Amino acid sequence: MGDGVAAVTRPVLLDNTILTNFALVDLIPRTGSIGILVSCVRRGLLSRDEAEYLLEEMIASDYRSPVDSLGSLIDQQEERSR
Repeated sequence: MGDGVAAVTRPVLLDNTILTNFALVDLIPRTGSIGILVSCVRRGLLSRDEAEYLLEEMIASDYRSPVDSLGSLIDQQEERSR
C-alpha cells in the first residue's frame, strides 16, 4: 500500500468506537471478544465448554454479548476450515 499506510494482516481487537468505525472501512481485519473466544476454541487453546463458561461469566458481569452461546459460531468456523 502506498501513502504510508501499512498493510495489517492479522485481526486487531478494538474497544474504541472511533477505531472500530475506521476498521469498518475494511482496511484492518478486526475481531472482538466473541471472535477471540471462537478463535481460541478453533486453535485448541480452549475447549468448547471452557469458552461457553467464559462467555457466561462475561454476561454475568454485564458484558453485552450479541450471542447467548458460541455453539453456532464455532460450528461455522469448523465448516469453513473443511
